[in-house]
Amino acid sequence: LLGLLTPRLGAAADFTWSSASDALSLDPQSANDVVSASVQGAAYEPLVGFSPDLVPEPALALSWDRVAADRWRFKLRPGLTWSDGKPFTSKDLLFTYNLVANANSGSASSSNYSVVEGYAAVAAGTAKTVSGFTAPADNTFVIQTSTPNIGLVGVTAVVPFLPSHVVRLVP
Repeated sequence: LLGLLTPRLGAAADFTWSSASDALSLDPQSANDVVSASVQGAAYEPLVGFSPDLVPEPALALSWDRVAADRWRFKLRPGLTWSDGKPFTSKDLLFTYNLVANANSGSASSSNYSVVEGYAAVAAGTAKTVSGFTAPADNTFVIQTSTPNIGLVGVTAVVPFLPSHVVRLVP
């Protein structure tokens, strides 16, 4: 997974972590304790990060814009790959966001996406995917909300993305 960082950080390096307690889970969708979240924060890069002054800054997304009051478009950095060399694309975002927005998947933060179009249908069990998440191109991801939500960019900073080509194979 750290392969996502390669274009920005250069060659791979050892990483050592120390904590007073163990992480309870390395599953990014179900962990809800501080230590697990800290480990994940070191291992996964967000779509949008924050500077020390809490100003949104590019991470996996090279740029983002609010194309309408209820729609955000994110453009991915080019050349991103997973640790196995497969490309990181908006399909990975689509897979992960649909997983994390679905409370039935064990996600600890599904309610963060209650403003996204189609969330209610997934929560009610009448849809399998959230219609407000789309991947119109490999480097473009769009989030359509049911109402304007300026805080949505902040929520993107806490989602650890998963390689859909690997996780889809896990029962």
